[in-house]
Amino acid sequence: MTEASVRTAASTIRQLAPSDAEAFREVHLEGLKAHPAAFAMAYEEECDRPLPEFRARLEQLAVFGGFVDGTLAGIATLQRQPLQKRRHVAMVWGMYVRDAFRGSGLASAILRAVMARAEAEVDQLELYVAVGNDRASRFYKAMGFEPYGVMRRSLRVDGVDHDAEMMVRMFR
Repeated sequence: MTEASVRTAASTIRQLAPSDAEAFREVHLEGLKAHPAAFAMAYEEECDRPLPEFRARLEQLAVFGGFVDGTLAGIATLQRQPLQKRRHVAMVWGMYVRDAFRGSGLASAILRAVMARAEAEVDQLELYVAVGNDRASRFYKAMGFEPYGVMRRSLRVDGVDHDAEMMVRMFR
């Protein structure tokens, strides 16, 4: 088992490979469609992207997946900041766990794998959570993230503005 691979009682957490593109696309699109105000990407923009684009994402980004009985049930992306002055920071985005696996500990296991990788590479990890998504906000706080502000009108979905709570987990 590698640093990027963590086992829980009923699941396996690992970084996704390009060969996981089809399963990744399915879970990613499910999240965007079910919870449009929770993600910056829009289902309408993502649903027609060809599978090779999802393979390329998995080659370029650190996307972690939680598998239950061999089926991808949750995802989260870790992205380091590319600018020289921001290289000490990484971002978590696109975190989604299928409804049937919420409350199972899968989300915690995925985020712990993301955080372990981030802690080895950067000084701090940031994320945004939709204001009003109290369950997600409580989850991230329990995982050690602290709110540091609100991005007003962060997203506009179907003409409705949504704010985002900005959160950070400092490693050093």
